[in-house]
This record gives sequence, C-alpha cells and structure tokens, in this order.
Amino acid sequence: MLRSSRKITTLWPSRIPNEEYATRRDNLMKTLKKETKIGEKQVVIVMKGARKSFIAPDVPHAFRQKSHFRYINGITSPDCYYLLQSGTTSSTSNSILFADRRSAYDELWEGKLPSESDWEATAKFSEIVPTNRLLQTLEKVCDKSTAVFFDSASDDLLHKFLQVKAASVRELNHFASINAQKRIFKA
Repeated sequence: MLRSSRKITTLWPSRIPNEEYATRRDNLMKTLKKETKIGEKQVVIVMKGARKSFIAPDVPHAFRQKSHFRYINGITSPDCYYLLQSGTTSSTSNSILFADRRSAYDELWEGKLPSESDWEATAKFSEIVPTNRLLQTLEKVCDKSTAVFFDSASDDLLHKFLQVKAASVRELNHFASINAQKRIFKA
C-alpha cells in the first residue's frame, strides 16, 4: 500500500511570513485612509471569513478560507471576523479577531484550532473576542465620524447595523479591487 509523504495541514501553518501579513495590513490601511471623506475621523475595516458549510447535517465540506480574508491576516480557521481600526491621522492601528473556540465534542471530530498565541503571531490582533460579541464591540468602535469598509452582501444584519451607526459604509467590492491592486505589488 502506498502512502503519500505529503503533509496536509488544513488549518495551520501558513508558509507566508507573519511580517508579510503585517505589511499587507499596513498598506491596506494607508490606501483606505486616502479614501476617507471630510469629517471622517477613523477607518474601520470589518472582514468576514468563510463559514463552514455542510454536505449533510454532520458532514462538513472541505474548508477553504476566503482569499481576501486570508491575504490580510493569515487566519485559515472558519467562522471568524477580523476588525482593523485606525484614526485617519494615526500611524498605528488596532485589530480584533472574533472567533469561537471549539467544544470538546467538536475537537474530537475536527481536531483543535490553532492556539491563541499562533493566531496572534500571524494576525497581530490586540484581543480575541467571541463572535457573539461582534455587534457589541462595533457599538463601541463606530460612530458618525467612522468610515467603515465591509462586505455587505455576506451579512445583512451587520450591514444594516453599520449603516445606522457609521458615517459611511463602503462595499467590500471596492475594497476587493484595492486588495487586488495590492497583490500585484506584494509587500
């Protein structure tokens, strides 16, 4: 019987250096700050990762993270959100990863997720928060002087919330074209 010597890693690790992801995030934030309008004092980017989907009630499809999400933060785990926040005149940014840990039952069948320190080394978030606190966190972060960049097609509830709360919500399609330009240059 032949066995493949190829090592398969579905969730981790990335072959791209962590510094590359940091450079990509910095370049993205610099580009989006140029897109702000008068009166907008901060930029918030809300990225939604891919959700785990199922073939049958208990049989998941092979998971593949959204390209734009992984390109910016390197996270390859399902059902995550990533928030980047920076003032329009600030040179630093703050980031939050929204992710849920697996239950003991899920770990039995699907394996463990990367540790928080592995996630932090790649995505450089300042804190990790459960996904059920996303709206609560955005309530604190966004106000009428905030420019938000978000994929509105993927989450109607969140999009409606952001439209009420923020100064402007720009489509991720606009963001995706900027991201595609960044890929040409790489970091």
